[in-house]
Amino acid sequence: ENILKGAGVSFLLRRLLELVVMVIFSIICFSFYSILRAIHLICSSIFAGFFNRRVDIIETTSYYSIFMIIYNPYIIYNVSFLLSNMAIFGIFYFYRRIFPRNENLNEIKEAFKICLSINIMIFPVISYYFGEISLLGLIIYPIISCLLEFIIVWNFITLIVYFLFKIQVFFIFNNFIFSIFQMILDIGNNFGISMLIWKFKNIYFIILYYFVAFSLPICIKEMRKKLFLISICIFFIISVGMFWKSNFSNEIYIFDVGMGDSILINSYGKSVMIDCGKEKNSENITKSLDFLNVKKLDYLVITHFHEDHYGGLYELIRDGRVEKIISTEAFFRNYKELMSKRNISINSERFIFPKTNIYLSFKGKSKLFLSFPEKIYENENDNSIGAVFFSGSINAIFTGDMENEREAEFLEDISGLLSEKRILKVAHHGSKTSSSKEFLKEVNPCISIISAGKNSYGLPDKEIIERFKDLNYKVIETEDRGCVKIYINRKKAQIITYVN
Repeated sequence: ENILKGAGVSFLLRRLLELVVMVIFSIICFSFYSILRAIHLICSSIFAGFFNRRVDIIETTSYYSIFMIIYNPYIIYNVSFLLSNMAIFGIFYFYRRIFPRNENLNEIKEAFKICLSINIMIFPVISYYFGEISLLGLIIYPIISCLLEFIIVWNFITLIVYFLFKIQVFFIFNNFIFSIFQMILDIGNNFGISMLIWKFKNIYFIILYYFVAFSLPICIKEMRKKLFLISICIFFIISVGMFWKSNFSNEIYIFDVGMGDSILINSYGKSVMIDCGKEKNSENITKSLDFLNVKKLDYLVITHFHEDHYGGLYELIRDGRVEKIISTEAFFRNYKELMSKRNISINSERFIFPKTNIYLSFKGKSKLFLSFPEKIYENENDNSIGAVFFSGSINAIFTGDMENEREAEFLEDISGLLSEKRILKVAHHGSKTSSSKEFLKEVNPCISIISAGKNSYGLPDKEIIERFKDLNYKVIETEDRGCVKIYINRKKAQIITYVN
């Protein structure tokens, strides 16, 4: 914009050139929301120019966001949509009111204030979805923004020279610039200052945060210092209370992996996964772990040798995320043989084969009990490892694909261990060969989850669904409700499903 304006290019022509560039960029980037919004702003600016009117950025962005939400209500779950809007509000609402532009300041200081304003507005969104806040971004962004005009022009010249003369020497300088930025990032990573880990899980706290953030410029602008101080005090008292209250130390995710099982347990910084779905869904598992900021799985428990329970194992091993794998020796022999047919070697050092039932301990007195079958059954479903997660008065019970005979054996192992509040992951995707009345009455779950998807087996079986209804047990199906999230704080559990 500044370069074209300095060259004497007219307002209309500048906007038309910007529009062409943004349209091409949107095609290359598959029309991300922020690019579409930029195209909308340019078009609005062109239209307003004919009437000698200025474009109100906040108002125009709000109208466009409302239109997008009406067109596609699910866009509110789009991280790009949320970040793009909050960044705009950070610049044109927060920055312009809190930090009025000072011509005496250099561009780096102004860029730093803009970066700070943006980060204030996007902080809850980044924290909620990623759990990481970039500290180096506050330092690097102002430097990059000041050099951006030069970099854009240089890259434009580089592309023209390359396409006309096939000369690549100009790319050397580009690589030099990016290597400097990478070096700064590496230094930050080595000293552990690149990320601040802070997770917001309570939606009411986020709403309160934005209420204060939007009220802050008004209070400062009108010099209502008393009101400002009172707001800060109320915000601090309520936010600390709500943040403390929402600090669920244990999280359980029953992923929607279609016809299969995959459960993640996060407890006080330790992560354990029970089964990992089919191989064709393994990419979804790794993406879910990335989304939840799970860099490492301390343990992966494979209940038995069925593909819808172990299929994602190779991808997780190849990804380097798994520390230890717990299963039976029979499973390891079968899996190693299967991988050898695909010319893939398996390192046995990662595997643990307990001979008896074991406990995995977490901080805060939480623990995971693993029940191993006493013998090798002909029916592979009955070779399933059972598990119970204990946290205060809450128990979460995981049954793999075990059928009636193995369920009876599992009940003996956990007899007298269960607390009064119990959550059950229903065995074998709701098959009628599992979940006997005796087992269900003994477990007596407050709520039960069936992990299943479209299949030719008729699962979950109608007979089982009726059995749960007859016993007045509530059932959630991942096929209907998606991923099931369970937050536990020793005394109570909060259960949230992706749908409703």
